[in-house]
Amino acid sequence: MLFLKFYQGLDHQQIADLMDINKQSVSNLLQKALITLRTLFPNNWQFWSFLLFSLH
Repeated sequence: MLFLKFYQGLDHQQIADLMDINKQSVSNLLQKALITLRTLFPNNWQFWSFLLFSLH
């Protein structure tokens, strides 16, 4: 889902359609995934810089 959102540039509705889930579930799962990443890499500015700048 993170790949679809950040690397493929799909919006929440497109991801929902592709995964056959509702749009709210996409939002919830993306938020949960990002919180998990922030927990695993709390002070790793290199990781976040890479993630943010490699999105586009």
